[in-house]
Amino acid sequence: MDLEEVMGIQELEKKKDKFKIMLTYVGGIAGQSVIKMINRSKYREQLYVIGVDSDENAVGLQWVDKGIVVDQVPDCFNQYDEIIKREQPDLILPTGEEDLAYLSKYENSYMCNEKLIKLCQDKYDFYKHYKTFYGSHMPQTEMSWENLDLPMVQKPITGRGSRGFELLENAGHIAAVENRPMRIYQEYLPGQEWTIDVLLTDKTKVIVPRKRVNVKGGNSTCGKIELNRDIIMFLEMFFQDQSFRGPLCVQMKEDKDGKPKLTEINPRFGGGSIFTTIAGINFVDVILAEKFGDKLELEEPDEITITRYWDEIVL
Repeated sequence: MDLEEVMGIQELEKKKDKFKIMLTYVGGIAGQSVIKMINRSKYREQLYVIGVDSDENAVGLQWVDKGIVVDQVPDCFNQYDEIIKREQPDLILPTGEEDLAYLSKYENSYMCNEKLIKLCQDKYDFYKHYKTFYGSHMPQTEMSWENLDLPMVQKPITGRGSRGFELLENAGHIAAVENRPMRIYQEYLPGQEWTIDVLLTDKTKVIVPRKRVNVKGGNSTCGKIELNRDIIMFLEMFFQDQSFRGPLCVQMKEDKDGKPKLTEINPRFGGGSIFTTIAGINFVDVILAEKFGDKLELEEPDEITITRYWDEIVL
């Protein structure tokens, strides 16, 4: 028996009777967070994790049971289909952005439906859709700057992190950027920024706010879990009659009077969602407990501050 045959047998043994989870974008911050959640899960020994990324050097590929390199979006979609057909994952968890709508067609994808994903990904459509009932809890958002007061913000209609964000403080700033395509103008919110880790399952609604203490490149490098009751009560109301499902990364920011306003909902895990796990609630455990029919008692998360640091591995 040659080495390749031995490795094949070992691979089969590892997969035998395991619950398979598939993750894409495992080189991203959110993908890394979910892998860390899985590794902290009480179900870890029952799991087989398949990680996918377009970067062969993505660190997440080294942290999973099976790493697969694919082409970039959208060229990878046919490859996704092949991987899913071959590996037959029991659960697909969302960590990227550009492939969410495509993956939502699979019944075992734990995320919102395609229509809701696309609504969340278009910041102007999102505002128009919800402003009738929740406008007082959202920053005024326009396609033109004329109906807003300075200072104001310009940002891409679609995108993530802080890419393309511009603070406009005077007429000169407006003149310099007003011809950029696919942009919106938004009320400037000068106060505290919040990320809220949300999980909506068939039986459970978990809402964990955290202050964004330090942010680099749109990702939280230091956060403080703080159970802001105004935020929790608003989101409980907001999600009461909505068709949202799965993990969500909600962004809110306080206005000049200290009122938190909803700026966007990302229908996936957030880059800092591991913070909530460290504070005491592992979203992966919540999902799997329901999948396995187990009873899981959730306690209130600890109000702690968490900071991040760089680390290295040798490939």
